Amino acid sequence: MRESKVMKLLSYMNDNNLELKRVEISQFFHTLNKAKSTNVNGYYGTNIQELIKNNMIVKNKKTNKYKLSGRAIKGLRHKNLKPYAKFQNESEHYRFLKKEVSRLRNELLEMTIERNEAYSKYSFYWKNTKHDDYQMKVGTLINRLQQLPVNAYIDMALDSEGNYFGDISDFGFENASLFKGEFKNGNIVYSLRPRSEEMPEDRYK
Repeated sequence: MRESKVMKLLSYMNDNNLELKRVEISQFFHTLNKAKSTNVNGYYGTNIQELIKNNMIVKNKKTNKYKLSGRAIKGLRHKNLKPYAKFQNESEHYRFLKKEVSRLRNELLEMTIERNEAYSKYSFYWKNTKHDDYQMKVGTLINRLQQLPVNAYIDMALDSEGNYFGDISDFGFENASLFKGEFKNGNIVYSLRPRSEEMPEDRYK
């Protein structure tokens, strides 16, 4: 079977026990392909990035050069290396999935602890707004929104009579879409801005 260009690079580095700079790896492929271009920097960059991503070559921080990883050396020795594969075998894939499951479980546990701590701290506000003259707090709003379908959209009415409705501006990305102020009693308040406004008969079924 014809040896791929990437395998030629890895075999070359392994046989000569070499560490190469990024530009030297590009130069290797440039020479191998007999490329006519004079610009070597970035040549074969996508393929090189895949080798780094799949842990075929790793940077030696002391020399700032790339060397073969242990898994690449092992694969070359056993002649079963798949340089563009994230997993070399089912066992590697299984270990990866096992770590991912463990990571997600830990994330869920942390989220649960954080939620429970927040609920313990703010549950009084989340239960109702009656104690505060029915004014909505951030914690209460979060609690109410969590009871709605996550794929549904949220509109806001532009007046108490429902004459106009519109999208809520995304204050995570859009300028002048969230305003911070204070009530006359000193409490902090945030105001959302609608992105658009339409009459209900034009907007809804």
